[in-house]
Amino acid sequence: MINIFSLIFVLFCFAFYGVAGVASEAPIFSVTIVAQILVCALLLGRQKVITYETGPEADWTLNSGFARVFRILILFSMPFFFFLAIHGIPALSTRPEVSRVEFSNSISIYDRIYPVVFYLLILLSFLGVSSAKTWLKKSKFILVMFFILLAFILSGYRARAVDGFILLAIAAAVSRQGGKSKIGIKALLRLSGIGSIVLLIGLIPAVYLTMIRFETQDWRQGIELVYWRVFEVNYETNIPRIDHFVSTMGIGYGEYYFRDLLSVFVKSMESSQVFVTSYFNSQGGVFVMTTTFLGEAILNFGRSFLLLSIVPFLLLVSLNRVVLKSLSAPAIHHHFELSINLLSLYYIARIVPTGGVSNAFVTKLLPLYIVITLVVFCFFVLSGKIRIRKT
Repeated sequence: MINIFSLIFVLFCFAFYGVAGVASEAPIFSVTIVAQILVCALLLGRQKVITYETGPEADWTLNSGFARVFRILILFSMPFFFFLAIHGIPALSTRPEVSRVEFSNSISIYDRIYPVVFYLLILLSFLGVSSAKTWLKKSKFILVMFFILLAFILSGYRARAVDGFILLAIAAAVSRQGGKSKIGIKALLRLSGIGSIVLLIGLIPAVYLTMIRFETQDWRQGIELVYWRVFEVNYETNIPRIDHFVSTMGIGYGEYYFRDLLSVFVKSMESSQVFVTSYFNSQGGVFVMTTTFLGEAILNFGRSFLLLSIVPFLLLVSLNRVVLKSLSAPAIHHHFELSINLLSLYYIARIVPTGGVSNAFVTKLLPLYIVITLVVFCFFVLSGKIRIRKT
């Protein structure tokens, strides 16, 4: 049996820097990278999604827990469409990349919130389709999934749309396993086939928008540019930059983890990504660098003590388990609890390899916890279990 999230973590690690790292000229560094990836994958694989079966269908009656959660999330999604109507559709503009950044800036902190809301709607909708008894109910959920994925694409965020398709594949696999994230070889092959088709579908808008950005009509060149931006730039360009930064500024010894956390609360504090990027831009460069899990580990511990990065990763998965246990409310609906578990583990498996531990917590998990808290609070207010006194 193979854990889905461990598999995703390993694939993203090797895709974004592992393959190049294993081919490194320093054998000890290659071995350390492999050990780092496998140990963290093992730690992630031990996290349980849920401890019970997925249960009965998603009841869509007016006062059911599922319907209330669904309506709350729909309400939370409304500001996105309002901003989209005011700002315009980034994907259809003449400069989609610039328009996407301007759109993100215009909605400020909500840019962190709405993807969480959308992903939860996608997961709840799929689980609703899987458990609904009639096509009338199924069609409602299918329409929600379609419009959410379309909204991601129109907003110009290719990666978020692809993540939505991947989450659908994960939900399909887990729902067939009774809420278990471990799958057999046959299920893995089936999931790989579905995933390959989904990936190819997701690559079409990614390549097209990249061609627009780089002003080319050559599809082959567009594919090569996407490959370079996703798989090659991290190890071949960013890691040497981080090595240079460390040799000049010194090892952080955990400083950059705390810097990322403080940047959320202290406006004058730059995140480690912005801080390192600013260092190079002050020397004439103009770019925004993503550190990745490997780069974050080198910043904090250097190449000699790279395996110490396993400790912050362990703390992250442990913290996630504690927070979800305290925030989750099975009494609301088991589909909701399954959805937040799936999304949190996917965030760890997907974002840590590409952005690092602190980046995953600050930019993805923290907004998820905020949304869960708001949903649970609103749910109990609507249920009459929490009453707000009028003064």
